[in-house]
Amino acid sequence: MLAFDNSRAATSAALAGKTALDDELKKLKTNFANLRREVDVRVENHRTRYEHFQRELDLAKSLRDDLVKSVVPTPRILFPSQGANEDPYAMVAELVPEGPAGCRRMAESAARTAANHALAVVKSHYPRVNMTAVDEGYAADCSKEDIDRLVVEVAPAAAALVNDLDLH
Repeated sequence: MLAFDNSRAATSAALAGKTALDDELKKLKTNFANLRREVDVRVENHRTRYEHFQRELDLAKSLRDDLVKSVVPTPRILFPSQGANEDPYAMVAELVPEGPAGCRRMAESAARTAANHALAVVKSHYPRVNMTAVDEGYAADCSKEDIDRLVVEVAPAAAALVNDLDLH
């Protein structure tokens, strides 16, 4: 009977061990299922973000393409003496090798040329005009409304100067 009791005790212990292993396996399966769901959710979130960024990238590319198309005639307009048949990209690379800093210098140069021309025209008609007053900007008693009125008043003359400089 002792052998039978030992066998029964061993079976009970084995059954208890199996139950513990079954419980552990259940916990592991539950943990795995939870991890799998979390991974699936994260994958879907990343996919959604990727699609969102892809749409933004596509939009940015289309905006860039539109910008490039609108900018292509600009070098020909600004620099007609460079040749109308020259590739605008090569023209920009040649005219603005330093990129934005070079472009800024070129814009400043164009503005300086236009201002020099405008002031020379004024001086040719009114030789006694004191050009040092130009350094001060608008007259001290000139209001915003006066400035707006003057800008409108000189617009036709400015357009004539642009035509005279062949900037169109």
